[in-house]
Amino acid sequence: METVRARTPVDIAVMAPYLLGFHPEDSLVLLALDGRRVGLIQRCDIVPDEHAERAVRQMVGQVVQTRARAVVAIAYETRPGASARMRAVLAGLVDRGVIGCSPVVVVRDGRWHSPDRDVEGWEEDGVVLPEASRVPGVAGLVAHGRAPLRTRSDLAEQVAPGTHPGSALVETLLAHRPTGPRGRAAATAAWTAVLRAREPVDDLDDDVVADLVVSLRDRAWRDALLAVLTPGPDAVPGIDPEDLRTAAAAARCCSWTHEATGSRGGEVDDPAALDVEALLDRLCGVVHRVPEPRSAPLLTVVGQVAWWSGSGALAGVALEAALRADPRYRLAVLLDQLVTHGIRLPAA
Repeated sequence: METVRARTPVDIAVMAPYLLGFHPEDSLVLLALDGRRVGLIQRCDIVPDEHAERAVRQMVGQVVQTRARAVVAIAYETRPGASARMRAVLAGLVDRGVIGCSPVVVVRDGRWHSPDRDVEGWEEDGVVLPEASRVPGVAGLVAHGRAPLRTRSDLAEQVAPGTHPGSALVETLLAHRPTGPRGRAAATAAWTAVLRAREPVDDLDDDVVADLVVSLRDRAWRDALLAVLTPGPDAVPGIDPEDLRTAAAAARCCSWTHEATGSRGGEVDDPAALDVEALLDRLCGVVHRVPEPRSAPLLTVVGQVAWWSGSGALAGVALEAALRADPRYRLAVLLDQLVTHGIRLPAA
């Protein structure tokens, strides 16, 4: 994903919905800073005062785990003062040297406020937030047609399985597939079709979608694919090199996948090439075509790619959907724990 650099807390207040994927309401958002680069992003509902201490401490603890030294805090309120107790807890942690924090900005009714009057340009009645197209780091997203969704519920709809009319036919096809893996040839062909941008997801053959679902029953294939799509600095132990090469071949249009094998990178000059955001868009589109009872493995793939790339909100809703579909799907359970505790997967 493109590096997002922050300039002022007010700019970050405009930027945060784009990073989260939706407009937060009655929320405290913490954005960890590595220099001027935004790292881990967390959002918590504004909680009753008696729960504020625990909620804020948990958020700050997760930031500290990433070795970030400072955060930007933005409170989104619908009622004046609703976030006051949570902001006070955060201020106490800052005073004790647990974390650094720039002056908190409160956003309400499209205006920003500085409760401590420490942000340059503040006014007593608040100041209208700047246009997104005028904010560095956001202007490029706006130019490419990116826009945050209205609410977190809208984001959850992006990963709602079985909403496409064709999901019933996919279910019929799956009912006649073998219960075990169908073979690497079918898996490779299905993922190659999905991981290229030449063909819209809605135009994929139903057999391709069914083969993709079946492929994820093969844990060796699934793990090799995830190692390719979410590469880290070190090799993942226990994955057969041949599986890794096969998965890398299927994902060759993803411009970062060479990190997993040391081979030539994705076909970045090819019109079929994908960046991470485009990949997630395509995978979410395929999720709509998969019947809910069979969707947990694919939703978990979406969750891991999203979490690895920094899209914590999308990871959260994808894993929630995966666990609704299959509460015992072990990889979803484990990854949900990582997301809950803010443990980031290492990016290459």
